[in-house]
Amino acid sequence: MLEYSRFMRRCKNLIPIFQSIRSGLIEMSSYGDIAIIDSFPLPLCQDHRKFRAILFQCFADIGYNATKQKYYYGFKVHVVTDTQGLILNYELTPASIHDAKAAPEVIENCPCPFVIADVGYVGKKLQHIFSQMGYQLWTPYRSNMRFAKQHNSRQLKKIRRRIESCFADLTRQGIEHTLTRSLGGLQGICLRRDHLIPAS
Repeated sequence: MLEYSRFMRRCKNLIPIFQSIRSGLIEMSSYGDIAIIDSFPLPLCQDHRKFRAILFQCFADIGYNATKQKYYYGFKVHVVTDTQGLILNYELTPASIHDAKAAPEVIENCPCPFVIADVGYVGKKLQHIFSQMGYQLWTPYRSNMRFAKQHNSRQLKKIRRRIESCFADLTRQGIEHTLTRSLGGLQGICLRRDHLIPAS
Protein backbone atom coordinates (compact mmCIF):
# COMPACT_ATOMS: atom_id res chain seq x y z
CA MET A 1 0.00 0.00 0.00
CA LEU A 2 1.15 3.55 -0.73
CA GLU A 3 1.80 5.84 2.18
CA TYR A 4 -0.79 8.59 2.58
CA SER A 5 1.38 11.52 1.52
CA ARG A 6 2.47 9.82 -1.71
CA PHE A 7 -1.11 8.82 -2.48
CA MET A 8 -2.25 12.44 -2.06
CA ARG A 9 0.51 13.69 -4.36
CA ARG A 10 -0.63 11.25 -7.03
CA CYS A 11 -4.23 12.39 -6.57
CA LYS A 12 -3.17 16.00 -7.15
CA ASN A 13 -1.36 15.05 -10.36
CA LEU A 14 -4.42 13.18 -11.62
CA ILE A 15 -6.89 16.03 -11.02
CA PRO A 16 -6.92 17.29 -14.66
CA ILE A 17 -7.47 13.74 -15.92
CA PHE A 18 -10.31 13.10 -13.49
CA GLN A 19 -11.86 16.43 -14.48
CA SER A 20 -11.82 15.39 -18.14
CA ILE A 21 -13.26 11.96 -17.34
CA ARG A 22 -15.99 13.54 -15.23
CA SER A 23 -16.92 16.01 -17.99
CA GLY A 24 -17.01 13.22 -20.56
CA LEU A 25 -19.24 11.03 -18.40
CA ILE A 26 -21.68 13.88 -17.86
CA GLU A 27 -21.86 14.52 -21.62
CA MET A 28 -22.56 10.83 -22.22
CA SER A 29 -25.20 10.62 -19.50
CA SER A 30 -28.91 11.05 -20.10
CA TYR A 31 -30.84 13.54 -17.98
CA GLY A 32 -34.21 15.22 -18.13
CA ASP A 33 -35.23 18.86 -18.23
CA ILE A 34 -35.14 19.38 -14.45
CA ALA A 35 -32.09 20.29 -12.36
CA ILE A 36 -31.90 20.80 -8.60
CA ILE A 37 -29.62 23.34 -6.93
CA ASP A 38 -28.59 23.47 -3.28
CA SER A 39 -25.53 23.68 -1.03
CA PHE A 40 -23.99 21.94 1.96
CA PRO A 41 -21.35 23.03 4.52
CA LEU A 42 -17.75 21.86 4.46
CA PRO A 43 -16.39 22.61 7.96
CA LEU A 44 -12.64 22.61 8.50
CA CYS A 45 -12.46 22.40 12.27
CA GLN A 46 -14.49 21.62 15.38
CA ASP A 47 -17.00 24.16 16.67
CA HIS A 48 -14.92 25.39 19.60
CA ARG A 49 -12.02 26.33 17.26
CA LYS A 50 -13.99 28.21 14.61
CA PHE A 51 -13.13 31.71 15.84
CA ARG A 52 -9.38 31.08 16.02
CA ALA A 53 -8.86 28.75 13.06
CA ILE A 54 -6.22 29.83 10.54
CA LEU A 55 -6.45 26.96 8.04
CA PHE A 56 -7.26 28.34 4.56
CA GLN A 57 -7.70 31.75 6.18
CA CYS A 58 -7.34 33.49 2.79
CA PHE A 59 -10.20 31.44 1.34
CA ALA A 60 -12.47 30.11 4.11
CA ASP A 61 -14.52 32.01 6.67
CA ILE A 62 -17.39 31.63 9.14
CA GLY A 63 -20.87 30.82 7.87
CA TYR A 64 -24.18 29.64 9.25
CA ASN A 65 -25.49 26.10 8.89
CA ALA A 66 -29.27 26.52 8.92
CA THR A 67 -29.91 22.76 9.10
CA LYS A 68 -27.92 22.33 12.31
CA GLN A 69 -28.60 25.93 13.44
CA LYS A 70 -25.01 26.73 14.24
CA TYR A 71 -22.02 28.63 12.87
CA TYR A 72 -18.98 26.88 11.42
CA TYR A 73 -15.63 27.74 9.87
CA GLY A 74 -14.88 26.49 6.39
CA PHE A 75 -16.37 26.37 2.93
CA LYS A 76 -19.75 25.92 1.30
CA VAL A 77 -20.21 23.54 -1.62
CA HIS A 78 -22.88 24.63 -4.11
CA VAL A 79 -24.15 21.74 -6.22
CA VAL A 80 -26.43 21.23 -9.23
CA THR A 81 -27.77 17.72 -9.86
CA ASP A 82 -30.35 16.13 -12.08
CA THR A 83 -33.40 14.37 -10.59
CA GLN A 84 -31.44 11.11 -10.29
CA GLY A 85 -28.64 12.65 -8.22
CA LEU A 86 -26.05 13.00 -11.00
CA ILE A 87 -23.81 15.97 -10.15
CA LEU A 88 -23.83 18.32 -13.16
CA ASN A 89 -21.83 21.18 -11.69
CA TYR A 90 -20.52 22.52 -8.39
CA GLU A 91 -18.65 25.44 -6.87
CA LEU A 92 -16.61 25.85 -3.69
CA THR A 93 -17.03 29.21 -1.91
CA PRO A 94 -16.31 30.67 1.53
CA ALA A 95 -18.94 29.60 4.07
CA SER A 96 -20.44 33.09 4.32
CA ILE A 97 -21.42 33.33 0.64
CA HIS A 98 -25.20 33.25 0.26
CA ASP A 99 -26.69 30.53 -1.94
CA ALA A 100 -28.43 33.06 -4.20
CA LYS A 101 -25.15 34.90 -4.85
CA ALA A 102 -23.34 31.76 -5.99
CA ALA A 103 -26.29 30.31 -7.94
CA PRO A 104 -25.73 32.05 -11.34
CA GLU A 105 -22.16 30.80 -11.61
CA VAL A 106 -23.07 27.28 -10.48
CA ILE A 107 -25.97 26.97 -12.93
CA GLU A 108 -23.97 28.24 -15.91
CA ASN A 109 -23.86 25.71 -18.79
CA CYS A 110 -26.35 23.44 -17.03
CA PRO A 111 -28.18 21.40 -19.73
CA CYS A 112 -31.52 21.43 -17.88
CA PRO A 113 -33.77 24.47 -18.55
CA PHE A 114 -35.96 24.04 -15.45
CA VAL A 115 -34.29 24.50 -12.05
CA ILE A 116 -35.76 23.66 -8.64
CA ALA A 117 -34.40 25.18 -5.43
CA ASP A 118 -35.38 25.74 -1.80
CA VAL A 119 -36.50 28.93 -0.05
CA GLY A 120 -32.89 30.10 0.22
CA TYR A 121 -33.07 31.05 -3.44
CA VAL A 122 -36.33 33.04 -3.27
CA GLY A 123 -36.14 36.47 -4.86
CA LYS A 124 -37.22 38.35 -7.97
CA LYS A 125 -33.66 39.44 -8.71
CA LEU A 126 -32.39 35.85 -8.93
CA GLN A 127 -35.47 34.87 -10.95
CA HIS A 128 -34.61 37.62 -13.42
CA ILE A 129 -30.94 36.60 -13.65
CA PHE A 130 -31.89 32.98 -14.31
CA SER A 131 -34.41 34.06 -16.93
CA GLN A 132 -31.75 36.07 -18.76
CA MET A 133 -29.52 32.98 -18.72
CA GLY A 134 -32.29 30.86 -20.23
CA TYR A 135 -33.42 29.03 -17.09
CA GLN A 136 -36.75 28.88 -15.33
CA LEU A 137 -36.25 28.88 -11.55
CA TRP A 138 -38.89 27.50 -9.19
CA THR A 139 -38.64 27.91 -5.42
CA PRO A 140 -41.32 27.32 -2.78
CA TYR A 141 -42.70 30.44 -1.12
CA ARG A 142 -42.29 30.98 2.59
CA SER A 143 -45.47 30.24 4.52
CA ASN A 144 -46.06 33.95 5.26
CA MET A 145 -45.75 34.98 1.61
CA ARG A 146 -48.74 35.84 -0.57
CA PHE A 147 -50.20 32.93 -2.60
CA ALA A 148 -47.89 30.47 -0.81
CA LYS A 149 -50.52 27.72 -0.61
CA GLN A 150 -51.36 28.00 -4.30
CA HIS A 151 -47.74 28.19 -5.42
CA ASN A 152 -46.08 25.52 -3.27
CA SER A 153 -46.29 22.26 -5.20
CA ARG A 154 -45.88 19.07 -3.16
CA GLN A 155 -44.62 17.22 -6.22
CA LEU A 156 -41.87 19.77 -6.95
CA LYS A 157 -40.88 19.93 -3.29
CA LYS A 158 -40.62 16.14 -3.30
CA ILE A 159 -38.37 16.24 -6.37
CA ARG A 160 -36.17 18.90 -4.73
CA ARG A 161 -35.56 16.64 -1.74
CA ARG A 162 -33.72 14.20 -3.99
CA ILE A 163 -30.64 16.38 -3.80
CA GLU A 164 -30.69 15.83 -0.03
CA SER A 165 -30.23 12.10 -0.70
CA CYS A 166 -27.19 12.96 -2.81
CA PHE A 167 -25.76 15.07 0.04
CA ALA A 168 -26.47 12.25 2.51
CA ASP A 169 -24.45 9.85 0.37
CA LEU A 170 -21.54 12.29 0.24
CA THR A 171 -21.74 12.78 4.00
CA ARG A 172 -21.62 9.02 4.60
CA GLN A 173 -18.44 8.94 2.53
CA GLY A 174 -16.92 11.62 4.77
CA ILE A 175 -17.11 14.66 2.48
CA GLU A 176 -17.68 16.96 5.49
CA HIS A 177 -14.51 15.78 7.23
CA THR A 178 -11.10 16.58 5.78
CA LEU A 179 -7.60 16.65 7.24
CA THR A 180 -5.98 18.37 4.27
CA ARG A 181 -3.85 21.49 4.64
CA SER A 182 -3.79 22.75 1.04
CA LEU A 183 -6.22 23.48 -1.79
CA GLY A 184 -4.58 20.78 -3.88
CA GLY A 185 -5.01 18.32 -1.04
CA LEU A 186 -8.63 19.37 -0.71
CA GLN A 187 -9.18 18.53 -4.37
CA GLY A 188 -7.50 15.16 -3.84
CA ILE A 189 -9.71 14.37 -0.86
CA CYS A 190 -12.84 15.28 -2.83
CA LEU A 191 -11.70 13.13 -5.74
CA ARG A 192 -11.89 10.12 -3.47
CA ARG A 193 -15.41 10.94 -2.35
CA ASP A 194 -17.87 10.55 -5.18
CA HIS A 195 -15.68 12.54 -7.63
CA LEU A 196 -16.87 15.92 -6.33
CA ILE A 197 -13.84 17.97 -7.36
CA PRO A 198 -14.00 21.65 -6.38
CA ALA A 199 -13.95 23.83 -9.46
CA SER A 200 -11.63 26.84 -9.62
